[in-house]
Amino acid sequence: MNPQQAAPAAAPAVDPLAQLRDITLPDPVGLWPLAPGWWILLALVLSAVIWLALHWWRQRRANAYRHVAAAALDSAWDDYRQNRQCAEFLQALQTLLRRTALHAYPGTPIAGLHGQRWLRFLDHKLQGSEFSQGQGQALLSAPYQANPELDPTALYQLGRRWLQDHQRPRGAARA
Repeated sequence: MNPQQAAPAAAPAVDPLAQLRDITLPDPVGLWPLAPGWWILLALVLSAVIWLALHWWRQRRANAYRHVAAAALDSAWDDYRQNRQCAEFLQALQTLLRRTALHAYPGTPIAGLHGQRWLRFLDHKLQGSEFSQGQGQALLSAPYQANPELDPTALYQLGRRWLQDHQRPRGAARA
């Protein structure tokens, strides 16, 4: 026998670490599709945004008469500053306050109020006493005088404040 044939061939040294394979990582988690918790959160946020928008729109619509009245008051004030007709301005202010009150308080007998009762009504809705005990008393007689001796600036500011700040009863919003 041939010595080379008789000896079994030596097995190559096997490295067990070379046979290991690297672990396979899962695919990264994507943003889509959303988990159920995110859908719930999205629905809550969307509901809140819709509710706030509707609330804002209703408030704006319910107070639109205030903006129209304020624009009419500003127009009357501009007319006064050009013409210096105090009686005309006070008549316009009186009419504007009454029209606004009729709109803001439907079902209230405002049209029949006059004199001190009218001024107390204005005070009550403004939660003050500027009409019945202050500058507002001029609304009773000054609109009917040819040239009343007063500065209408204070009445303009009082009328503007009443238009902006009068308290409306809940549920009195008109469409």
